[in-house]
Amino acid sequence: MAEKFRYMRPEELAAEIKSGGLRGAYVFLGDEDYLKRHYLSEIYKSIMSAEGLELFNYGKISFSPVSGGRDAGFSALASSLSSFPMGQERRLTEIRDLAVDGLPASALDMLCENLKAADETNIAVLCLRKNEWTFDYKTENSQEFKKLSAVAKLVRFDTQSKPKLKAWAARHLSREGVGASDAALDILVDMCSLEMSVIAGETAKLCFYAHGNGKSEITASDVRSVVSQAVATEAPPFAMLEAAQKWSIADMYAVMATARDLREEPVALVAKLGKILCDMLRVKAGLEAGMTPAQIAKETKMKEYSVSKYAAAVAKAPISKLEDSVRLACETDAALKSTQTDGYVLIDMLIAGIYTPRSLLC
Repeated sequence: MAEKFRYMRPEELAAEIKSGGLRGAYVFLGDEDYLKRHYLSEIYKSIMSAEGLELFNYGKISFSPVSGGRDAGFSALASSLSSFPMGQERRLTEIRDLAVDGLPASALDMLCENLKAADETNIAVLCLRKNEWTFDYKTENSQEFKKLSAVAKLVRFDTQSKPKLKAWAARHLSREGVGASDAALDILVDMCSLEMSVIAGETAKLCFYAHGNGKSEITASDVRSVVSQAVATEAPPFAMLEAAQKWSIADMYAVMATARDLREEPVALVAKLGKILCDMLRVKAGLEAGMTPAQIAKETKMKEYSVSKYAAAVAKAPISKLEDSVRLACETDAALKSTQTDGYVLIDMLIAGIYTPRSLLC
């Protein structure tokens, strides 16, 4: 009987990152996309030691049609993997939007040939979304599997067990000073279908709910109420809300990357961001009119806690900046509905227009 293939475990990858032992090419696969993004971020932070040189030491290669498709992707990949680090010891090449399912044999061979060029100074990570390589009992005998496993370390990110997810959710809540009963954690994980991206968003929402209602512990009833509302309404996701309130371009791009992995509709995302920006503008206008947060909350029918958070976020932003941001969101919404341009490209342009640090000085 043939020996069973052994995937690299996330814990082993974490040890390589910590020890500085990263080398060659890695393929991230499996059902848990949240963990893939987390470990990719950790790899990025461990490699990017020279501040300001990301342009020279980080290549993000997309094979999406908007980025030029397969030919442009392979050209960019070959260039990135043949480049030398500048001002630091290593560089990183991240490969995205390349589904292994249905990949022609010639393209698979070209991919593997490129991955062979990765070494101790040029690390490559092919990050596959869960629907970009479907696994079943035949996968390990496929040509795709045999060829990729020969040139890269295959890191498998499986759905985490329910006890692990409950403990993880509890830590997220605890960091915000919120407790939760075991029953609350149990139903939270079930309602989120054991998906870490969803759990992360819902724990943020639960923390906001707890702080806004003066609660120190979340109950099962709270979870049923708050989490079910997430499914039934178009309320903005709290990760997006937090990124907007911090004026953080990195956090907002991370939010949209998660949304893209979850295949959320760009029109819906822009609508949610637009609502946040409109609320921020309303609060700023109230503050400039001399109103207190309590008065603004009463006038706008918003919770006072939410108004206070918005007030802190817009304190140093000129009202013209908020007006321009709302205008950009409206223009992006119109473009999404009237052009053939990839929706996420338009969203990236919107985020850059609003959150690029120098734009905050306008």
